[in-house]
Amino acid sequence: MTKLLTHAALVASLTAVSQVPGDLKKSLGRDRRICATVGGYEFVHPSAHNGDCSVKLDLAGPEKKPQFYVLLPKDALDAFPAKPEESYVSRQVCVTGTVEADSKRVLHTVARTPAQIELIDSPGAPFGAEAHRLCEAGIERPVLVREVKPSYPSADFIRKKIEDVVFLEAVVGADGRVMDARPTYGRYPQLNASAMTALKQWRFAPAKLAGEAVAVIVQVEITFTLR
Repeated sequence: MTKLLTHAALVASLTAVSQVPGDLKKSLGRDRRICATVGGYEFVHPSAHNGDCSVKLDLAGPEKKPQFYVLLPKDALDAFPAKPEESYVSRQVCVTGTVEADSKRVLHTVARTPAQIELIDSPGAPFGAEAHRLCEAGIERPVLVREVKPSYPSADFIRKKIEDVVFLEAVVGADGRVMDARPTYGRYPQLNASAMTALKQWRFAPAKLAGEAVAVIVQVEITFTLR
């Protein structure tokens, strides 16, 4: 079972340093320094395609609803590296700022300068550097036209009745092929590899910008189930 996500719901496995403090409600309205792994990201208006690429970095995972997030507002993005989600996702960070609550009572900090986000691990290789983001104004989403189902890597997984969801990120090129891909969360490396093998065989009607086919980054989840 596969799903092409409509927004960036990436997640990454957390390390011991990445546990969000449980007493944050007591810090509402106060400045705090919070260290965690950026377990995922999403755009504030992922389906509007109105050019508002304000970014929410989730400091939790692998859950769809974050315990805590860092908001990078659109009007402050010029101060950050291009595609800031690619600079921070899956990275260990320490974030300093005032703890606030949004309309759904989810706690967060607004970061308007890179100085508020301290990277505490080494950088990874750039991913999708030349690709567009789906939140950009005028982008027409790619459409999946051929899906290849993943296979269990061995009978041992079936015998043990192992089921899992693998989250991946892919660069869909202007020709509709998957140019690059990477798993961002999955408990079993073997399933991650099988999901990657299947994803690289997918084909899309490419994304378009002003009528021209362009490369974009998409997020996908692939479910391994025995049902």
